Amino acid sequence: MADNDVSFRQRAVIKFLVKEEIPAAEIHQRVQHAYGSVCVGASSVRIWVKHFKDGNISIEDEPRSGHPRIASTEHNKERVDEIIQVDRRVTVDTTAQKLGIGNSAVQEIIESLGYRKVCARWVPRLLTKDHKGQRKAITSELLQRYRHEGLCIVTGDESWFHHLKLETKKQRMEMSRCCTSSVVHYAINVQD
Repeated sequence: MADNDVSFRQRAVIKFLVKEEIPAAEIHQRVQHAYGSVCVGASSVRIWVKHFKDGNISIEDEPRSGHPRIASTEHNKERVDEIIQVDRRVTVDTTAQKLGIGNSAVQEIIESLGYRKVCARWVPRLLTKDHKGQRKAITSELLQRYRHEGLCIVTGDESWFHHLKLETKKQRMEMSRCCTSSVVHYAINVQD
């Protein structure tokens, strides 16, 4: 049984009541009384009443054309991730066109992959275990080199200062692409 069990049973009741020649409004009232908050809507009852009055006997939904209801398959998730990895500035529209699925499905997949849009670029929301491991390995290596070779550790920070009031998001994005930030480096002599 492909359909939801409750709605499947409600269709069987509707079919029975249509054979009893009960009007659609009364059928809806009876089904609503029997099933309460999980009752199908009045418009669905009218559609099924017409379906059965037209001589159809099946209480299962007819197959529909178009995209499948669930486009968030593992295959599509992998494809979306590949597209984003190749071009981090790709849009949801472009991705949807490449995959042949809807924009809302692509947006749902992107969110499930943990990406968010930052200055027109997709970036992971959180560091993965691999990224954390890489950071830990690099930090450990730097500390070992400092202890053995007595190297200075140099860190950096970026500071952005804007004195323009940019009106649109596009203007702000263009400004962030064309301006270079001042990077200030500090040499820290670490003492044990």
